[in-house]
Amino acid sequence: MAAFAEGTNAPFLICVDAINETPDRRQWRSWLPQIKVDLVGQPIKLLLTCRDIFIEDALGAAADDLPSFTHAGFGGREYDAAYAFAAFYKLGPPAEVVAQSEFANPLFLHLERFCFNLVHIQRL
Repeated sequence: MAAFAEGTNAPFLICVDAINETPDRRQWRSWLPQIKVDLVGQPIKLLLTCRDIFIEDALGAAADDLPSFTHAGFGGREYDAAYAFAAFYKLGPPAEVVAQSEFANPLFLHLERFCFNLVHIQRL
């Protein structure tokens, strides 16, 4: 990974999505400090995602020195997001986007959720 990063003059990015879904999410409390030590001086960056309600449970004090931000999903842009996903999957426009809070959640619109299921239902 380091050699690849050095060859491209860009950091190598390791992404671990939804650490809160780890069977024993508290293991990250012991894993993360060692990972941070291993990455010191390396052209490798680590990106973790975790639902905000599980950060303390999953990371505890191991998260204290990490930069973080909150992703608000599609909040305020549900209409545009739902139409973009529908267009991508060649579906008709969604009928009740504004009334459904789920459309603010990118995971809801994700392939394995809403759009994927609609495409497969239409093929039956």
